[in-house]
Amino acid sequence: MIAGTNGEQHTQEQRMAHTGFMKYFDDMVTSDEIGHAKPATEFFDAIFNKQPAMTRSNTIMIGDGLASDIQGGNRYHLDTLWVNLHQVANNTPYQATYEVNQLDTIPDIVRR
Repeated sequence: MIAGTNGEQHTQEQRMAHTGFMKYFDDMVTSDEIGHAKPATEFFDAIFNKQPAMTRSNTIMIGDGLASDIQGGNRYHLDTLWVNLHQVANNTPYQATYEVNQLDTIPDIVRR
């Protein structure tokens, strides 16, 4: 699995290491590395080109940003999972396939 994130490579590597999330991924791709940021379709193209086993049907976009993560996933026709830890209202046109308010519920959704 690949983690795709906006930001500078070094900063995002530190964040992923600090949170412990990197143990769930084989690789990480940053917008800094590929020259495109979410929600651009080119961001997703670069990730899918890097990992040919990924398809739209076996991939889920997980993120806490409605305008970047969920919009990007919607544009790319992926299932999306909105991490809404603060339970804020979604006042945007971007709709997630799933929504969680606790991180420990993510694995159950990803395994579906």
